[in-house]
Amino acid sequence: MVTLTDLASFVPAPPSVATEPDGIGAKNMPLNTIATSSAQTIDGELFGFPVSVTFTPAGFRQDWGDGTVTDSRTGGAAWQTLGQPEFSPTDTSHAYAEKGTYTLTVTALYTAVVDFGEWGTRSVDGVISAPAAARDIRIVEVHTALVQQDCIQNPDGAGCS
Repeated sequence: MVTLTDLASFVPAPPSVATEPDGIGAKNMPLNTIATSSAQTIDGELFGFPVSVTFTPAGFRQDWGDGTVTDSRTGGAAWQTLGQPEFSPTDTSHAYAEKGTYTLTVTALYTAVVDFGEWGTRSVDGVISAPAAARDIRIVEVHTALVQQDCIQNPDGAGCS
């Protein structure tokens, strides 16, 4: 049986990560993450045999830096791609309760299969983590102001409840 520990020298690439808005968000409004990773095969040696290890993305973990950690099956998508307006909640978004600077880390979770060539393949139990570089997210407080109409004239306007 091949274990995760056996694969310590085989390291899959971390995901690429983008945020919407880019690096800045509004207090109590969703900040969306989009992480991408792909299947990859790494050649090497294991137990004295030449092998190929194929890593396949199985999910993502977002550590939002405020004590909240979420898991998602996909890396997410841009609001426009999803057909949603900006600041809509998504499976890969988070709303910060307080303004400040937070460190966001998105980790790709991979399953692994080891190919021993003529001796066959072996799936590895568990997932291998590949964190992206941490990035700082600045959360600001946003105040809106109407410039054409007040809330009596347009009760559905920005900032009107």
